[in-house]
Amino acid sequence: RMRNYDSVREYYLLLRKNAENELIAVRKQVFRIGTLRLAVFLGVVFSAYWVWGQSAELWSIPILLIVTFLWLLKYHNRLFEKRNVLEVNLQISESELLALKHNFSSFDGGAEFSDSEHSFCNDLDLFGNRSVFQSINRTITENGKRCLAEMFLHPLDDCNQISQRQQAVKELANKPEFVLKFRSQGKMAQTKEEYSMQLSDFQCVRIPSCWRFLCWTIPLLYVLALVFWGMELLPTEGLTLLYLATFFLSLIPMRRIKKMLHFLDKGDFIPRPHRRLIPLMEKECFESEVINAIKQKILHPTPASQTLHRLKRIQDGLDLAFTFPMLLIFNPLILWNVRYALQLQKWMSDNSERVKEWTNAVAEMEALVSLGIYSFNNPSFVFPQPTEQVMLDGKRMGHPLLRAETLVANDIDMHGRGKFWVVTGANMAGKSTYLRTIGVNHVLACSGSVVCAASYQFYPLHLVTNLRNADSLNDSESYFFAELKRLKMIINRLQSGEEMLVILDEILRGTNSEDKRKGSLALIKQLLHLQANGIIATHDLEVGTLATDFPDEVSNYCFEADIVEDTLSFSYKLRKGVAQNMNATFLMRKMGIVGV
Repeated sequence: RMRNYDSVREYYLLLRKNAENELIAVRKQVFRIGTLRLAVFLGVVFSAYWVWGQSAELWSIPILLIVTFLWLLKYHNRLFEKRNVLEVNLQISESELLALKHNFSSFDGGAEFSDSEHSFCNDLDLFGNRSVFQSINRTITENGKRCLAEMFLHPLDDCNQISQRQQAVKELANKPEFVLKFRSQGKMAQTKEEYSMQLSDFQCVRIPSCWRFLCWTIPLLYVLALVFWGMELLPTEGLTLLYLATFFLSLIPMRRIKKMLHFLDKGDFIPRPHRRLIPLMEKECFESEVINAIKQKILHPTPASQTLHRLKRIQDGLDLAFTFPMLLIFNPLILWNVRYALQLQKWMSDNSERVKEWTNAVAEMEALVSLGIYSFNNPSFVFPQPTEQVMLDGKRMGHPLLRAETLVANDIDMHGRGKFWVVTGANMAGKSTYLRTIGVNHVLACSGSVVCAASYQFYPLHLVTNLRNADSLNDSESYFFAELKRLKMIINRLQSGEEMLVILDEILRGTNSEDKRKGSLALIKQLLHLQANGIIATHDLEVGTLATDFPDEVSNYCFEADIVEDTLSFSYKLRKGVAQNMNATFLMRKMGIVGV
């Protein structure tokens, strides 16, 4: 369906308005039903007092009031659920309206995924505050966030897989109702508390197998005891001793069972949101092959929701084991607590591997929903076209984190293997932003996402960047040596046959100008020899002479600083050729650092 920024904003404004209006109405209903429930409860008390000692027919009045009270209790709970959904929808709409203004503070930036050794994530500011990941991340669970991060850290390199993921993202972008319900249901069950209990911890609190024998033996003992007691072959004291023995016997495993319940309540082997999200995924119909493959993980061989419902019944049975009627009667008589503990053990044994599949399936859906929302929120962005021919052909590409009113779009047109662009230009003219624009959009494209461009055809080359390095005090490693290690890694990977897009910014800054020039020229020649595609930004204009020696492989582009009537200005537009104007001396003079 056709969208623009105004329609997207209108969608969230309408969502907020509807949530606010319905919340007012629901809160009033909650108050009215609560008051009515109190009145009915008082009616039960007074009517019971009034009919006490009266005819049996009059007892129908308190019984009817009790039924009414129970119905009101159930209805009250439904209103609370509806209120919670509306509050979450209101929160979602407000956070998305802020996101449309490029305020992504409501979302997790995934700073923990930053890795200085990674091929590109640190250079492209992929993670952290005000990052690309933060602008996209709408995941609910830690597994979902990790899955989305993996999509960016390890982009796809198969055109068919990229196209299939794009279809999934497109479908979700066109299902705002499902996406909203998915997010709201997940967030309602979301908890900030973290627990470290895993399936391995459950093995430590298992009930020994000898209890299975006792589960059948003890009820049989009671049957025989009652028969003998009825035949006056067993005194009443014998029944009492049997009860006391089985009562204390039933208390022996209670500590283990309590740990089991704690595991179910607090363990993260099945995150709480999954119990709401899995039924949603099962019920929704999809056309995408990727999403249907995800659904199969929770549907085969039996629907996960049914299996989880069985777990809920077992959990409820264990909870009842700690209530007084069960504790005093059913636990001693039939070992109620042990029976349900054994059922839980069997459930774990049968479904432990499936649980991992379910959590992975929900995590994948969370990641795809995030990409779908990113597409929905950015209607001017396009789905790029992966090709089997080596090319990077982008029109009006911009950095996705820049506001539309400040964004200056540029093109890239690189066809064939072993092509290199040398980008020269003055300080602050836009070289580094351009490199990051190409890098970020390429990562998004290979991840199956939309890109900030009018169009983009691309071959999924593996991206490696060297845009920033830092001294490592811990490793006693200088900036220059860190950069050399990075460049060596690039060469090694190319020599192994990897097809790569290499993006470099002002390399070899840790040495003198002449050495730097020679090193830069030698490096680019080596990269060309290894058939790498790439872009290098540099202040050294002599690097542009490579285009003379390699006219078919090297192209010169620049970002100029225009100085007109002692005024410096930037167009931030990529131009053909080598830069002519440099601005360092001009700026130093304007700031009074050096003389005229």
